Formats: sequence, C-alpha cells, structure tokens
Amino acid sequence: MIVSLRTGDADCDFPSPGINAHFGDTSSVASDGTDGWFINCCGPSGIERLRSDGTRDTSWRAPAHPLASRSVRALVLGGQTLYAGGPFGVEALAASTWQRLWLARLSLGDPQDYRPGVLTRAVGPNVLYVGGSFTAINGVPVVDLAALDPRTGAVIRSWSPPRFHSPVGQQPVQVVGLAPTQNRLFFSTNNDVTIHGLPGPSIGALDPSTGTRLRWHVRVGPQPAHVRDPETPGPSA
Repeated sequence: MIVSLRTGDADCDFPSPGINAHFGDTSSVASDGTDGWFINCCGPSGIERLRSDGTRDTSWRAPAHPLASRSVRALVLGGQTLYAGGPFGVEALAASTWQRLWLARLSLGDPQDYRPGVLTRAVGPNVLYVGGSFTAINGVPVVDLAALDPRTGAVIRSWSPPRFHSPVGQQPVQVVGLAPTQNRLFFSTNNDVTIHGLPGPSIGALDPSTGTRLRWHVRVGPQPAHVRDPETPGPSA
C-alpha cells in the first residue's frame, strides 16, 4: 500500500497491474531517489519501478535474472545503482537505464539444508554488505554474511565476519537484517547463534571496516538479556 507521510492515509488499491496479478509477497521496497519506488514483484526481472501514484513505469525494464521470476528478496539503492539480491545471487543495475552492471552468483551448499540466499543488504562507504543464508559468492567461500565491492561485485576478502552456527537441530543461520552506521554494522539473525562454540547474539554489531564482532549485542528469547555497549556510559550511581 501507499501511505501518505503528511496525513497517514493509506491507499490499498495499488494501481500497478503487475502487483495486482502477483500472488507472492512484496517484501522489499527502495526509493528511486525522486518520487517513486523500486519493488520486488513481477515479470522476468522480479523488479518493478513505480511512479509516485503507484502506476508501473513501463519504460523501466530490468533484465531477467538467472532464476524464475519473483525471486528477488532484497533491494537497496546506492547512489545511481540499484542492488538486488535473492537465491540467484546479487546484481547491480543502473537505476536510470536499468542495464545490469554486474552479477555475483551464490552457492547455497547442501540442498538438504534450506538456504534462501540473500535476504538483506546495506550500502556503506565503498562497500555493499549482503546477508542471508549461503556458502559462497562467485566461488569465494563466504557464509551468510559478506562485503562486496559495489563497483564489481567482487568479495572483499579482507572483511572477515565471525562464523555463525545454529544450535543443534535447527535450520542454518539466516542473517535477516543489516543496518550500517558510522562506527558499527548492526545485524540480526533468525534465531540465537553460536560463535566459536559460545552463545552468540541474535542482534549484534560488527566493525564495518573489518567485520570483527563488537561487544554490543542484544539477546532475544524468552528471557532477553541486554548487554551494554562498552562505549556507552552507564547510569550514574
């Protein structure tokens, strides 16, 4: 739906014919930088560009990606480049002309393990962060979380996040949220994890330059415990 920032009124009758004929979920929206949006939706590319009134921009036709339509799950606009991710991998599209700039393919590991590919992405200074559930990008072993060169899609090998593991008997970890700030890259996972055999956070922070885990974290569970960021002063006595 479209919600007015001025009034809060919602328009539930989205006029895009692609969305109205779409039986899946529209789960990712990115502003086009003007008055419209990119959405994961329909057609061979799995992406539509909408005008401010919600109608489809028929002049914007992104190329088909390697898997069936509607497999785009994550969108983010960085400058004039639209980055899209899903089980097929990660691609960069020129936002204004819709040409594909590069495509990085994923490996999903053992087919018996459900790994949905890229689920989230974030743009930092000269870096594209991608998270989800995968085992390699363009043949480079990276598990669930990686940093890419936004100009080429190449894995930044010097960026080394911790390896997350699921508790015994649970599905592989999925990194489902990323949010960069100047000093931290916040992440969230689908459940609690273990890191080097020790309990880890389901919401935590990494050094955005190196991928090193920072002490800031929040445990989410039946009895959540909040651990204070050592850089943040505590309450005075």
